[in-house]
Amino acid sequence: TFGGSGAQVLSGSGVSEFWHVTWSNLAGITLNQNISVWGNWLNNGGYVANGYLVSFIGTVAQLIGGSVNTTFYHITITNLVSVSLNQPIVVLGNWGGLGVFLGNGYPVYFNGTTAQTILTGLATRFFDIRFNNATSVTLLSPLYLAGNWTNDGGFLANGFGVYFAGLSGTQLIAGSVLTQFYHFTILTGAQVQLARVISVLGDWTNNGVFLHGNFTVTFAGTVAQLIGGSTSTIFYGLTFANTGTVTL
Repeated sequence: TFGGSGAQVLSGSGVSEFWHVTWSNLAGITLNQNISVWGNWLNNGGYVANGYLVSFIGTVAQLIGGSVNTTFYHITITNLVSVSLNQPIVVLGNWGGLGVFLGNGYPVYFNGTTAQTILTGLATRFFDIRFNNATSVTLLSPLYLAGNWTNDGGFLANGFGVYFAGLSGTQLIAGSVLTQFYHFTILTGAQVQLARVISVLGDWTNNGVFLHGNFTVTFAGTVAQLIGGSTSTIFYGLTFANTGTVTL
């Protein structure tokens, strides 16, 4: 537990690996090195990422919680059991690792001011995800989410698919900036509703429920695109701006 009453700094040339770690100093606890965590993360105030990486490397289930929402810079998940949120978090740098991350009903905000990237494992399930980076937030792998999608700036599909995987409630696609998806997939059991127009550069697969919300979908790829899935899709407005073909 970091519980000082004056400003604290975590630094050194060695490797810092913690089991459970609790941040509880409102005067500030600032990273001057990358750290790894095997257990739970509890932020009750004072944690300052300062441009450094936190890696969750446990071999049992880990939690990220506390009374103060954490702002990470780089974050890496390599735990193959699970790392679950018990609070909203903000990420200012890159998201990496092929471990299991579970949003657990809490949002992740990508709020950097320089280019960010997202690399995840196939078992990762974000809940709500929000992009608010005027530079870019670029996918380096497919992305799965069980909650809402809000793009207020920066999202770049980079040829990777987004999979809507919620099993309860309706997932909304919203935001002040047009989202250009590459592959767009609604998995079995998920229900997705538009709250704004979207564009798709790759294939459209609907295995769940799609609600158009009276908004238009534009197919704007530069290679052949497919519209398919096990469930029929009812579109509202539909625009074809593909220089090649869009096939049912």
